[in-house]
Amino acid sequence: MVGTLLLSTAALGLLLLAVGLRGRLLDRHPHCRRCGFDLIGTPGAPACPECGSDLAGPKAIKPYDRRRRAGPLAAGLVILAIVLTLSAGLVWSIASGVNLNPYKPVWLLLSEAGSGRVATADAAAAELIARQGAGELSAAQRDELLRRALARHADLRRSWPPTLTSVIYQAMWESRLTPEEMRGFLERLADPTVFVEGPRPFWAGESVELWIDPSFRAGNIPAPGPVPLKLLDGVIVEIQIELSASEGVVYDPEASWEVPTSAPTTGTRLGTITPAAAGVRMLRGEVVLTPKWDQMAAAAQQAALNADLTPYTGVTEVRWPFELAVPVELSGSGLPGSFSDTSVASALSSSVSTAQVTVFSGGPRPSVRVALFGDAAPADLSMDMFLRAGDREWPFTGFADPKGAAFGIQSGGTADGFDPDAGLPISIVLRTNPDRAARKRDQLQTIWSGEVEIKEIEVVDQRPRARSPEPRGQE
Repeated sequence: MVGTLLLSTAALGLLLLAVGLRGRLLDRHPHCRRCGFDLIGTPGAPACPECGSDLAGPKAIKPYDRRRRAGPLAAGLVILAIVLTLSAGLVWSIASGVNLNPYKPVWLLLSEAGSGRVATADAAAAELIARQGAGELSAAQRDELLRRALARHADLRRSWPPTLTSVIYQAMWESRLTPEEMRGFLERLADPTVFVEGPRPFWAGESVELWIDPSFRAGNIPAPGPVPLKLLDGVIVEIQIELSASEGVVYDPEASWEVPTSAPTTGTRLGTITPAAAGVRMLRGEVVLTPKWDQMAAAAQQAALNADLTPYTGVTEVRWPFELAVPVELSGSGLPGSFSDTSVASALSSSVSTAQVTVFSGGPRPSVRVALFGDAAPADLSMDMFLRAGDREWPFTGFADPKGAAFGIQSGGTADGFDPDAGLPISIVLRTNPDRAARKRDQLQTIWSGEVEIKEIEVVDQRPRARSPEPRGQE
């Protein structure tokens, strides 16, 4: 935005400079180009009566007389000087890493918040949010910021600057959004994709995981002040799938998925489908998003925040239709043999190079990713993977890999009731499942049968946290 403004101003300066240099037309008399003498009274003279110049040359006579305009000329020079000075300062600030946003006027920051460049809009929005938190924006400026944020969110052709999310959520907590604006925001909040996960090809009679990627048009929210963490999560929503038609498929829903829309997640498992026969199985239905106003109101009350969400309680759900084609083939026959050997368990545990659990959101159904990888399998492996905390377990996608090969998988989903802060020992459990070996019958000869628990798991906490604003310069 600043660069465009400088270029536009420089163009104005150049235009004024050109107008000043071209000057004002005084007359259309012939004039000596050398001295400017008016030749109107001496037509056909071989030489200039004033300076004696030869007038027979092709450009010796000028057919008009102009006088430079001092005003436009001076104005153009001044504007160009200012532009050059500001441009030099801008280049210096970029090179030295100086943040100029604290010194920009509100009108310029508002314009940049609606800019096409996400980084520029994010930086401008962060500065405006900080000023809003410090009480430096008028009511009209806050309303204008909200209007621009809603307009940017409604333009699906443009990328969404995540920082603008806090502008809309702050207005929600202050009841400054109309119910129509809230519904429109929720309708654009997600662009859900339903898909199936599992080894290909899909086989008749075998369960396939049904996943959803909500693709939230939101983002992590910076706190303009000491705002409780629960409120920083924005709109807490419940997501589930409702099938209206399915051809030869049994759907076993796991549960709905409850997640704050600021959670950095790429998807979660919502259940399994079991195709009954080969062919292209069609799934049709709707993704249902339900805002949890009661939970948000309870969090606001607990945090002693004077927030009224009753204007939005009429917005009960938002739906997106979907259609999914699942190609299914007839299954093969026969599974690899198996063997038991207690030494394989310790060798498998020693071969693990990465064992990590990442938590992306809090609440009763946190979004979790489990990753386990090893360098060389000590035997043919066909394993299911589970997250264990205390005496509870949560299933995640497993793997099947031959002896000597790298093994493992990274799998995400929700873990109902999992609390990484409960102080319980957390581990990853691998348990043999011969069905996974069916797809690699050409690679797996005799799979190991047993169970192993990988302890001392690294837990990475990426749940959104409340943050205080960074110090700003004075305007």
